[in-house]
Amino acid sequence: AVTSTIEYIHNNFWQKIKLSEIAKVVLTDKYALCREFKKYTGQTIFEYINHYRSLKAIDYLTEGYRIETGGRKMAEKYGQEKKFCRNFSGMDLLKI
Repeated sequence: AVTSTIEYIHNNFWQKIKLSEIAKVVLTDKYALCREFKKYTGQTIFEYINHYRSLKAIDYLTEGYRIETGGRKMAEKYGQEKKFCRNFSGMDLLKI
């Protein structure tokens, strides 16, 4: 279920992701999925999603966009610009 969850996140990171939708796709209970995901990755599902989205925003930076633009472009893709920019600007980019 963890591998399928990661695949789902990678294929849908640009849109709003709901835990119930992931659980439905990977055919498991959302609570069991959360426990299993944390056990194998060391992160919650939403920590992983935020981390992956930040990596994608960094891709924009390597293409020459400014940091505000990179974060904004990623946030526009999934419709939560303020939340994403706050998460992105608060990340320790050296740990990524």
